[in-house]
Amino acid sequence: MSSATQLVSVLGSLLVLLAYVANQFGWLKAKGLAYAFANIVGSGLLAVIATLEAQWGFLLLEGAWASVSLVAAVKQRAQPKERRERRSSGAKFTAFGWVVTRMRERRVNLACGQLPDRSDELWFELSKGLV
Repeated sequence: MSSATQLVSVLGSLLVLLAYVANQFGWLKAKGLAYAFANIVGSGLLAVIATLEAQWGFLLLEGAWASVSLVAAVKQRAQPKERRERRSSGAKFTAFGWVVTRMRERRVNLACGQLPDRSDELWFELSKGLV
């Protein structure tokens, strides 16, 4: 095996291993596109090397790995945007979600006639949640 072939196979292995390590430490999600892309490229490189070296068992393994990763990436991209995972977190988003929930509750209660209409109280709650 030539040194260029060795270099490509090490690069492919590193891509697959780095994606796995990043997933284990929580840096990448297994259902994310970056994880799938690293697996597609890494295992695709290894499948090409396996083909050149006539290593059929290794080709089967890496070809299957690349195929499964490709199908996962295509399914992830095909999902509508609202079904994809959102990365909104933090204190302000949590407070905003709380305020929106409270506003909805008040709207329902007002519609049922259970609460008097006090808009100043609602603005006070809104300012508490967003500051």
